Amino acid sequence: MGEPAPFDPNDYRKRVLAAVEKRGGPDASDPFELYDLPLPGDADGDPDGDLDDAAVAARIEEVWAAWQRQRDHPKYRVLVALLVEQHAERSAELLDPVRRRRAAARVRAERARRDSVRHELLDGAIDRLVQRHGGIPADKVDGLYELGALAGLSRAEVDERMGRHRVLPRPQAIGPERRRQVRALLDEFGRLTGDPPRPPCSGWLGVGPDATAEQVRAAAASRRARARELPPQRLRAVVDELLVPWSTSCSCTSRS
Repeated sequence: MGEPAPFDPNDYRKRVLAAVEKRGGPDASDPFELYDLPLPGDADGDPDGDLDDAAVAARIEEVWAAWQRQRDHPKYRVLVALLVEQHAERSAELLDPVRRRRAAARVRAERARRDSVRHELLDGAIDRLVQRHGGIPADKVDGLYELGALAGLSRAEVDERMGRHRVLPRPQAIGPERRRQVRALLDEFGRLTGDPPRPPCSGWLGVGPDATAEQVRAAAASRRARARELPPQRLRAVVDELLVPWSTSCSCTSRS
């Protein structure tokens, strides 16, 4: 038989009441959370395990006393009034061993569904980034933290979801000298071919500014293959210079 951890009224207010209030009230919670009891079996990994009857009764009394002290709290008094009103029904379910085991199975399934919904938005955003970039770009991580916070997820929970994928390092910043070199090469390319100069990725490589890394790589490979067909003259030298390194030139898309 398992027993709950020692009860701390201040911790209970900050951890349980705050979370339940933020989530929308008692109907968005469950009796095990409201009475700060672990789900039977969570501690020892046995889903068929149970809590000690006397420990459950003692915890219910401790939580009831904590509610009485919070009845005039400016932030939680409405929530506490609802909890007190529904106390008899909720506590009866926990005090009866048979009903408690049934409730545990129900709550475990409800929490799994709730977690799935909470993670759905974040997981979708992560999946799109991975599909597009082959990983999570480092400059998108803060945005994922913000998205997770909207769903009530902590940074640790967001880290856990991101931990399934690699985080891609931030691209090196392009210095002004390299930017001037690229601009000059594009101008020369335009004079040699008769085409007006365009930014390296969106124009010169023939892809848009929102192109994925894979699309840019493919465009650069195609341009490199065509460059090998050029005679060994100045135009080929300009193209080769723009392609080395092509990723750096690509970074100038929106600024050149």
